[in-house]
Amino acid sequence: MASNNSDFKARRAAVRKLDKNGAVAEYLDAAQRLVRDFAKRSAAWMELGIAFIYVARYDEALRALNKSVRLAKPKYHAIPFALKGDLYKAKGNYRLAEQWYRKAIDIEPRNADWWAFLGSVLARQGRLAEAKDVWRKQIKLGTGATDEGYLNLGFIYRSEQKYKIALRNAEKALKIDPKYEEAKMLREDLLNALKEA
Repeated sequence: MASNNSDFKARRAAVRKLDKNGAVAEYLDAAQRLVRDFAKRSAAWMELGIAFIYVARYDEALRALNKSVRLAKPKYHAIPFALKGDLYKAKGNYRLAEQWYRKAIDIEPRNADWWAFLGSVLARQGRLAEAKDVWRKQIKLGTGATDEGYLNLGFIYRSEQKYKIALRNAEKALKIDPKYEEAKMLREDLLNALKEA
């Protein structure tokens, strides 16, 4: 059993590497092989769900993610729930995406990624005040992606034409990650807007 577990971990790591490298076709094929060889592993089905989302095979992605949930203990449901949020976000169904991100947050309220994802679908629905509140919570957690939270706040304040507040948020993002290209572009745009004002 230990060799089976170590074999699964090694195989999954190889599958994850394909995902990180953007090798979508190879990732899809490898995820299918992982499920074939480890059909009782929730994480294998998650990988397949992700791969199907990438290639817009949403019904198959949903089936894979549902299988992942059935195989996992409830305390491990946050990731497949968030992936269901990703699926519905990719389909443009932001209301359903919001519901699944909230379910992930219910299980793992200190996971900054779930808050970031929730903020993004709220913003896409035009619910900017709610999105700002969510991103502030994400930042307050201090557990990851804080720079992204500041950047997203900057984008919202820019859309509201509150350029000085937006600039402060862009600069906070850059203080965390001086190489953050999107934050650099936002800061440049805001500096130009403030010069014109």
